[in-house]
Amino acid sequence: MAKIDRFVDLQFWQKARELENTIYGISTVGSFSKDYALKDQFNRATGSIMDNIAEGFGRGGDKELIHFLIISRSSALEVQSQLYRASDRKHINTTQLREVLERTNQAISIIIRFHQLPERFRKERSPLRIMKNANAERRTPNVKRRTPNEERRTPNEERRTKNEFKDDTASTPHS
Repeated sequence: MAKIDRFVDLQFWQKARELENTIYGISTVGSFSKDYALKDQFNRATGSIMDNIAEGFGRGGDKELIHFLIISRSSALEVQSQLYRASDRKHINTTQLREVLERTNQAISIIIRFHQLPERFRKERSPLRIMKNANAERRTPNVKRRTPNEERRTPNEERRTKNEFKDDTASTPHS
C-alpha cells in the first residue's frame, strides 16, 4: 500500500468531493436555487463530509482520523435526508434522487470499509505508525527485554531474595 501524504489522495475524500460538486450543481438551478435554507444546509452538509476527512487526516493519528470519518459518515446520512426533502419539495426528480443517493452510498461505503478495518491492519498500514516505529527502533538502546514467560519481580521481592541468599550462606558452617 502506498504511503498517503495528503488528504486529497484519500479515495473517500475524492468521492466526497465528487458528491459535493454534484450537489452544488443540482442546488443552483430551478426552484432549488430559491429554497435558500435547504440549499445552504445541503451545501454545508456536503462540504462537511470533505472537511471532516481533511481535519481527521490532519490530526495525525489513526484514532482521530476514525473519529472524523464517523462524523463524515453522519454528514453523508444528513445529505441523504436532505435529498428526500428536496425530492418532496419537487426541487429534484426521481432520477436525480436515485443518482445522488447512489453517489452518497458510495461515499458512505468507502468510509465505513476503512473505519471498520481491523485495528491491526490499520496500524500496520498507517504512514504515521511506520514513521514512529522507524524512529523508535533507532532510539532504542540494546537492553535485554524480558520474555513474557520470565518471572517478574518487584524491587521488594528482589531484596528479599538477596537477603534469603545471605542468610543461607551465613548459616552454613565453614570448614
